[in-house]
Amino acid sequence: MLRRVLAALLLPAALLASSASLVRAQARDALDNTLRTAEYSRDPRAIVGALLDLARFDREQGRVRPALDYARRALTAARDAGARDLIDRSWEELIACQERAGDAAGALASFRRYKEEHDRAIAAEERKQLGVAEQKYQAERKATENERAQREAAVRANAIDRRRLQWNLLGGSSILLGLIGFTIYRRRTTNHAMMVMAGCIGYHLSHTLIKPP
Repeated sequence: MLRRVLAALLLPAALLASSASLVRAQARDALDNTLRTAEYSRDPRAIVGALLDLARFDREQGRVRPALDYARRALTAARDAGARDLIDRSWEELIACQERAGDAAGALASFRRYKEEHDRAIAAEERKQLGVAEQKYQAERKATENERAQREAAVRANAIDRRRLQWNLLGGSSILLGLIGFTIYRRRTTNHAMMVMAGCIGYHLSHTLIKPP
């Protein structure tokens, strides 16, 4: 009788444990399928995400060794992808797995390596942004200088055109004045010659018509 009572009391707990194991197994299968799908698609972000999910799942279940393996694989894939956010997440998961494994020294060493790597990446990004800003500044300055040079060249060209026009006007005026002066001179010369000729003719006629007795 006592055995039956104990069996009845323990049955729900056993069923619950069995159900929990089944749920964990199904969850693990789903994570494995997600990783296989990500690897088939060759999407770096999907691969790293699936590896980190598996590392976190095994760490929470107390399976530290496979969790560490997944975390290291995630870190390698994240580095290959060059994704700073994925690298940070992978380091964080690796440190968490080492802490769960009781490897305080390893976790501390990983944290120091992560900080050094993170600082180098930040410094490199700042240098890159500074270089981009410098290139942009140089390009804008060059464009401004070219624009100013073009304006100055246009001003000089306009000044040369104005001087050329002034010289052309002056030359044309000089020629016109010369022609006018020459015309006046010829007219005066012609009038004078005609007056002299008229005087000679008159003188000749006067002496021809008026004869002495």
